[in-house]
Amino acid sequence: MIVEVDKLGKDRAERIECGLRKLSRYAQEVVNRVPGVVDHAQRKVKQLSKRGAYKQAQLIQQLKERLEADTKLVKRVIYQVQERLRGVHIPGKVYSLHEPHVACIRKGKRSKPNEYGTKVLISVDRHGYVVDHKEYASNPHDSELLDEACRGWDQVFGAPAKEVAADRGFHINAKCKPPPLEKIPKVSIPMRGKKVHPQANTFWFRRLQKQRAKVEPVIGHLKADHGMEWCRYKGFEGEQINASLASIAWNLRKWGKHLAAQAP
Repeated sequence: MIVEVDKLGKDRAERIECGLRKLSRYAQEVVNRVPGVVDHAQRKVKQLSKRGAYKQAQLIQQLKERLEADTKLVKRVIYQVQERLRGVHIPGKVYSLHEPHVACIRKGKRSKPNEYGTKVLISVDRHGYVVDHKEYASNPHDSELLDEACRGWDQVFGAPAKEVAADRGFHINAKCKPPPLEKIPKVSIPMRGKKVHPQANTFWFRRLQKQRAKVEPVIGHLKADHGMEWCRYKGFEGEQINASLASIAWNLRKWGKHLAAQAP
């Protein structure tokens, strides 16, 4: 079924729709059998408890609870597929039964238009060290994260940053600046579209944009060398642990090179 849907060529859209309807029907048949399985498991738990087999009863109870939780997710998937076939957009879709918290992150690249996972916000100082990071089990717009990035910097250093540089995705309306941003004298964020920032030609604005460009290699090393691209831990908490370990590894490696360069 999956091979037939993934094939390119004529009538692919019709084959995808037909495949989704069949898979939804198969999933619904499985869901319809769940109440009977749950009732049988509940009776089995009572029988084992009466005989004193509490360990076996506990294991069956855990399996029953896991089955009920997975059934709720499958019902959500069936519903969102039905709505998709009707042309209705459903927010908060389930993209993975194993990791239901993951979000679809639109990259806009031809080779990889979408990525599925957790969005990570990284703050880097002028020396290239990762100062703060935040994880999101959704795909908020970059402009919504600037406030939290500034607050995170304040918590780490106990004072607001003297300079801030970001790409145009973080640009916000000058009339609606977040309170932390008003305390920063130099903010280098290009405007969206073809509009030119009033201070785009100043020395400090261009200097900070060059400094911002150094963040991209840091992100590349975190993903390629320190395991941030592929999380091997379970759940959203695992994503947070993975980002923390990657940041620590990067900072320690960078600090080690600095100490080695200063050694006699």
